[in-house]
Amino acid sequence: MNILENPWFFISLWMGGAFSAALFAIRLKIPVALAEILMGAVLSHFLGLSNPTEWMNFLSKLGATMLCFIAGTEIEPEYFKESWKKSMFSGLSSFLFPFFAIALFAHYLLHWKIAQCLIAGIALGTTSIAIIYTSLVERGIENSSLGKTLLSSCFITDFGSVLALGIFFTHWDLSSIIFGIIALIILWLFPKLLRFLLAFLKKSPVSEPEIKFVFFMLSLLGFLATMAKTEPVLPAFVLGILSANSFSTDRLLRRRLRAVAYSILTPFFL
Repeated sequence: MNILENPWFFISLWMGGAFSAALFAIRLKIPVALAEILMGAVLSHFLGLSNPTEWMNFLSKLGATMLCFIAGTEIEPEYFKESWKKSMFSGLSSFLFPFFAIALFAHYLLHWKIAQCLIAGIALGTTSIAIIYTSLVERGIENSSLGKTLLSSCFITDFGSVLALGIFFTHWDLSSIIFGIIALIILWLFPKLLRFLLAFLKKSPVSEPEIKFVFFMLSLLGFLATMAKTEPVLPAFVLGILSANSFSTDRLLRRRLRAVAYSILTPFFL
C-alpha cells in the first residue's frame, strides 16, 4: 500500500506543511497566504499531486466559500450603499482593463482562437476575495474603510468574471433559472433566520449550533449554485453582507467561524 493513500499520513503531512508555512511567514514577515500557496506548490510537486483528489477539491471550495462569507460579514449593507460608486469603478476597472488587454494581446499577437483569448482574459482579469481578505485580516484592516472598499471592489471584479463566463461559456436552461431563484430566496431568508437563532440561543452551548447553521446554509447555497451552473463564492459573499448586522452585534461568532476556516479549510484552499 502506498503510504500517501493513508489519509492520516496525508493529512498530517499537509497540515504540517501549513503549520510550517505559518512559521515561515511570521519569521520572514511575508503574507501567510503567499507562504501557504508556495508550500502547497512544493508539497504537490514532491508528492506528485499533479491533479488534486476530489475531496481536496471539495475542501478547497468549501474553504473559499467560507472565507468569502466571513469577508462579506465585514461589510454592512449601509456601507455598501454609501460607497457603491467607488467600489463599482474600482472593481470594473480592475476586471475590464486586464480582460480586454489580455484578450486582444492573445488574439492579435499570439493568434489564439477567440475562446482561448476570452478564457485568458477572464483568468487574468479576476481576483480572489478569499486571499484578499486573508491579507487584510493579517494586517488588521479588514474592518476599516479601506478594507471594506477593497472587499467591495473585489466582489465587483469577481462578479464581472462570473458574468463573463456565464455569457460566453455557460449554457443556461430552465433548471439553472429555477435553482437561481431558490438561491435568491435563501439569500433573503438567511439574515432573518440568523437573527432569530441568535436571539433564541442567547448564549451558545458547547455544540456550536450557530456555526453548524452557517455551514448548513452555505452547503445548501453551494449545491444550488452548482446546479445553476455558477460558483458558490459570490452568493456566499452576498450572504455575508446581508447578515453583517447580526455579526456586528456578535463579533465572537465571526472569530469562531474564522478560527474554523483558517485552521482546517484554508490549508487546502491556499
